[in-house]
Amino acid sequence: MKRTTAACLALVCSLGCSGESLTQGLEEPIQIQGAQFRRGTLPGSPPADEPEAPRPTSLASQGRTVEQGSSGISIVGRTTPDAESIAVLLHGGGGSGYWVLPVGTPEPQFNDEPTFGFSVAFGRELAGMQRLRVAAIDARGESGTQSELEICVAPRVPDNLNACVPTIAPPELVVSLSWDRAADLDLVVVAPSGKQVSPKDPSTVNLDEAGDPVPGETVGVFDLDSNAGCRGDGRRLENLVFQERPEPGRYLIYANLFDACGEDSVRFSSVLYEKTRADADDTYTVNRSLETYGVLTRAQANAGTKLGTFVTQFQVR
Repeated sequence: MKRTTAACLALVCSLGCSGESLTQGLEEPIQIQGAQFRRGTLPGSPPADEPEAPRPTSLASQGRTVEQGSSGISIVGRTTPDAESIAVLLHGGGGSGYWVLPVGTPEPQFNDEPTFGFSVAFGRELAGMQRLRVAAIDARGESGTQSELEICVAPRVPDNLNACVPTIAPPELVVSLSWDRAADLDLVVVAPSGKQVSPKDPSTVNLDEAGDPVPGETVGVFDLDSNAGCRGDGRRLENLVFQERPEPGRYLIYANLFDACGEDSVRFSSVLYEKTRADADDTYTVNRSLETYGVLTRAQANAGTKLGTFVTQFQVR
């Protein structure tokens, strides 16, 4: 109890003694549950081979790869015994300050080093390799060497983790549809063969007379059927993914309102993502094109009896 009280007093002092006001930090690239936000530069000095106290002694996460817009990502660690609070910042993330929260109880099996833990939410605009920096603050408001933890934030549109590791090749092509309401909206693509592909029929594969896949064809596959049956999954995003170059020809893109799910209307956007080779050796980037927007109304819901609304087309050569 004494440790907790002292930590809270140190936290209040570190936040308020400078005369700077606390803010909610709602526009920051990361949000930390239960922490206070303070504008300014993260206390302490950058990570170094010979760190100085007060400092974090360990730093870990529940996973090193999370999806864009994820929340509830658990970060845990310990500090030197002189620390009373920690400060957290997304290094290079363009924020205006850092988050502060008190440390927990000492751990006897680790030389009485106090523990800490927090839950972080990453902004929906963040993608790629992100670096969390953590500083420890003592009772006098002083801080030593910061610690850093790298976390890969993978885009919601599949890229095989290319955003974090540019040497990994992304899919050759991805057709993506996203929307803003809890409706069951479906991306529909008509392949050059005339086959209509959607999450209800999620593969471009063609079958021969014996019912077997036609050999040699590149297959595009949907990643999921979002909001199927009006069961909201929080994603509102569907992607048709071609890991290899699709068959040549013209592809038609439609947005079909399978079920309005009680919504009067829904806004959507369609985007085409293509693999490109970057200037640097053995690296790749993803080119975004054909971004198209539209609105569908409840009256257009058709339970899959129609193709839906034509959005755009693209040619594969």
